[in-house]
Amino acid sequence: HMARIAGKSMRYTMEFFRPVLGPRCDDLLERLAVLQELLGHLQDGVAARQRIASLGMRDDAGAQQYLEYIEQKGTHLQADIPNIWDRATGATFRRQMSELILKL
Repeated sequence: HMARIAGKSMRYTMEFFRPVLGPRCDDLLERLAVLQELLGHLQDGVAARQRIASLGMRDDAGAQQYLEYIEQKGTHLQADIPNIWDRATGATFRRQMSELILKL
């Protein structure tokens, strides 16, 4: 959850400076948005499980179906984490970000 918040902060800061950074930052912004969305979906699953438990609905059939759906989606998304994380935080991203900043 904290990684998502940090990514959101960075993305919004970059969007603020986009007029100065230029269109070359669009790809970097997209990578951050994809990571932010992935982490958001995973956090939604955590929040849903907690909420269903707090409502005492662990035995509710509809709630169980929803949790199964979230679990399957989370499993699928987790397989994408290494690639998406690297695209938004890896050496290439950092180099491209540095190049943009140096041009300021």
